[in-house]
Amino acid sequence: LALDRARMSAQLAALRERDSVSRYEIATLHAALGQYENGEVVILWDAESQRGVLKARGMPALPADRDYQLWVIDPAYENPVDGGVFAVGADGVARVDFQPKARVGAAEKFAISLERKGGAPKAEGPIVMVGE
Repeated sequence: LALDRARMSAQLAALRERDSVSRYEIATLHAALGQYENGEVVILWDAESQRGVLKARGMPALPADRDYQLWVIDPAYENPVDGGVFAVGADGVARVDFQPKARVGAAEKFAISLERKGGAPKAEGPIVMVGE
């Protein structure tokens, strides 16, 4: 019984780990403007917890008065949902944990716009990266 219990505990732990990874959606974004064609952005999204992680590389560094802003496109909303602002280092790399400002039912796409410092309540600047 002790051996069976240990084996079942190990199987349960493996199933929990697999389940936690399987609930993530993965989105890749591509350049919407020519100067961002070397940019690579991947988003891991967990709809259950309403949290995600954005990883970017090859993105142009911005002037001090600008930020990148992440948007979650959910058809239930007239405008994309604000996912927060972020900056990239001089090396063009960023890793950002984010949580949208409103509950997202269906994250159909993600997009990144170029906004004034601190961001905007809805996208005002050009979309530079977008999901498919």
